[in-house]
Amino acid sequence: NKKISFDVLPFFTGIEPEELKSVLFCVIIQNQRYYTGRDLLTIKGLMYDMTSSIIEHNILSSDFQYLQPFFYNHPYSIRCELGVGDDDVYMQNAKKRAMDIYQLLFPNAADALFFDYWIYDQCFSGAAECEADYADDMEEIHEYSIQAEVAKLKFLYHFQDKYRHVIVKKLKGYENEEDEAFLGRNRVVCYSDGKGFNAEKLICTQIENQSLPLVSFVSFEGEFIFSVYDDRGCDIVFATPEAFAAHYNDLKPFFLEYDVDLMKSRMDEIEKNRK
Repeated sequence: NKKISFDVLPFFTGIEPEELKSVLFCVIIQNQRYYTGRDLLTIKGLMYDMTSSIIEHNILSSDFQYLQPFFYNHPYSIRCELGVGDDDVYMQNAKKRAMDIYQLLFPNAADALFFDYWIYDQCFSGAAECEADYADDMEEIHEYSIQAEVAKLKFLYHFQDKYRHVIVKKLKGYENEEDEAFLGRNRVVCYSDGKGFNAEKLICTQIENQSLPLVSFVSFEGEFIFSVYDDRGCDIVFATPEAFAAHYNDLKPFFLEYDVDLMKSRMDEIEKNRK
């Protein structure tokens, strides 16, 4: 990140103030583009962190929700199939295909990763939770919940201790979120800074066990996010149509057949707009 000071330029003259309140602002310095989502009405004379990547700007913004299904929620995205073949090779194939896609997308490793930490209220008013006859069952359920929460906290602490990170707080849940205990979610963005991530371990864990937070890998140069949602498949979400088109053919061998027509129509639209 670079700190850059600048003034709002005269070419904004004649634009109504309300039109400037929520935009992606771009500054070009030495042929390099820098983006910020700051309110332009408060920009003059101030210093701001500027990022040279649209996708980095997105994942650091609370306006960028990034909820499943990623493929259907983002127009420039590709869905790939992982688990293929008979039962005896299904999981092995899922892991291999996931790593093949990762290596194709990240020849020099990921720049960052992020995951959500969901927050729930565990306090409820009411009568006794269960009769004595069910006490053992409830204790087992509670113990499972406790261990699951401990595992998530260990996961969170590991990444916060090891990597430079940014927490994006107060993100919303799903629109149809019916769980009254849901309080919110925080996005934890961790930067590699040359340390690297154990991508194979994280991806295999996601394929085998979805109880831990879903980890997404990010390329700032490639302008995309790579997310393995489970053993069935993964989504690659691109920030721009150019980034989508640049990876479309390379990823074709992995396309999920069910969504091939939709991906092709997205590519056709991009090519049409280029003319």
